[in-house]
Amino acid sequence: MERLQSISHGSSPNLGELLALGKYLRIPVDAIGEFDDGTGLADMRLRSSSHPDMFYSAEMRVRLITDFILKEAGSDQRNIQIEMKATTESLRSIDDTSLVVRSLFHLDQEIGPIKSISTAISDSGLAHVIKLRGLGVDGACVSIEGLNFIFVSAQYVPRMRFTVAHELAHVIFGHCRNRPIIDEDIFEYESDMADDEKLSNTFASCLLMPALGVARFISRFKELFDQKSDSISSIEIAYIARFFGSSFEAAGNRLEQIQVIDRGVTAGILAEVRRNFESAEAYMRSLPVKENYDEIPVLSSGLKRFVKSKIEDGQYSVSRVANIFGYTVNEVYEFIR
Repeated sequence: MERLQSISHGSSPNLGELLALGKYLRIPVDAIGEFDDGTGLADMRLRSSSHPDMFYSAEMRVRLITDFILKEAGSDQRNIQIEMKATTESLRSIDDTSLVVRSLFHLDQEIGPIKSISTAISDSGLAHVIKLRGLGVDGACVSIEGLNFIFVSAQYVPRMRFTVAHELAHVIFGHCRNRPIIDEDIFEYESDMADDEKLSNTFASCLLMPALGVARFISRFKELFDQKSDSISSIEIAYIARFFGSSFEAAGNRLEQIQVIDRGVTAGILAEVRRNFESAEAYMRSLPVKENYDEIPVLSSGLKRFVKSKIEDGQYSVSRVANIFGYTVNEVYEFIR
């Protein structure tokens, strides 16, 4: 009974357990889960939650969607296959790599904000970006058969933007070749992070908030408000976060990274903000500064055109697309318009 409860809450059964479950429930084994010969474990379709989004694990949903698209994908859907090099021991190497990637985005301002991270990545040919509800993790990615997929869980937009940039790092550094990477929490304690995860987080910071762009913004901000002091307060961090489309904490961490403020300063400022406001986001909403980013769509532009054309050609049914991506039929009509 203990083992059954463990499986129902996410533990993967072995082949013997999967066969026993199928026999007991009198249903086909492949209706319960998919067995992986490589790991000797099954990815369960059935879980303890009754919510439809929880019938599949994050990894299974990634596999279902990639398999679905791969069956019909042509050369137009293939992505650029590059493998870049950088190391966490050299911030300069990561900064330089992020600037190379930014050059592929053809931005109006090379060191300015990326308003639509999904569009920039899709139009550059680097990857397809997919936003999913109820994914249960921050994000995921996989590079397979010439296609690069980035998955992000629908949540607070600045966090989604950082997650997408994090997953892009896994793609361009070759971390997810032929195997999906599932990132449950990209903001776990740094001491517990694998080196690939640290590298991806640093890259995301560099990509979204280029050092020269941040320095220029601070200079103009202080000039505009006639500030003579070099000190950085919660106000500057909030404005940087809004301008570059990041969270307050990510902006503060980036300032520490490029040595504008000392290590640990962000934590102190954040604690003070939270004492006076419900959250850092609530604090930023109290300031006269607008968000400077676009909402992340369900499907990035290239993938949207592909899915729409397949529906119009009759190769995909709307109900099948809705089932695979975890949205309603009406929502599918909305996001392919």
